Amino acid sequence: MTTQSSERESLSHLPGYIDERNRHADEAGLELEKQARKQGMLSTWFSGSEAQFRSARLLRIPDGFAFPEKTGGRKLLSLRVFCPAASHAELRCTLAKTGDDRYRLAISNEVMPVAWRLLAGRIEVYKYTDLRDGANSGPATVYVGPFASLLAAGIAPAEAERATNRDAGERRAQL
Repeated sequence: MTTQSSERESLSHLPGYIDERNRHADEAGLELEKQARKQGMLSTWFSGSEAQFRSARLLRIPDGFAFPEKTGGRKLLSLRVFCPAASHAELRCTLAKTGDDRYRLAISNEVMPVAWRLLAGRIEVYKYTDLRDGANSGPATVYVGPFASLLAAGIAPAEAERATNRDAGERRAQL
């Protein structure tokens, strides 16, 4: 990972989910070209083939989505990108064709938490000063972990349990 200038923030302190997202990209054969963090925002560039992007777990490309046809062609779009703090959020992305079946995806200006830590070994806590999620904009604390752990820690009330949380087992839930 590289940074472009001395005014960029250090990338050595990124939340764990960024590494997890990068592992998802690597599993699909995508190349992490660059990550740059500046003023609490992270921009990331991945490159790969159409098949690699469609198979990657780090983002969800709609079935009917048409990739740019001409080299140099770009599409601006919002995609679901793996982010536990806003699991249903769509991030602003640019997809550009760079060659024969080669594309570059830029995820621009993703809001980073100002602080994060592991709570009780299984629950991740992210603090944001300005989380933009529709009507729920502003400061936010987000807890991510297995629902049973969130319940046991007193973070999640019992009435918050849904069938998806019951069926999830050890998978993570976000509150």
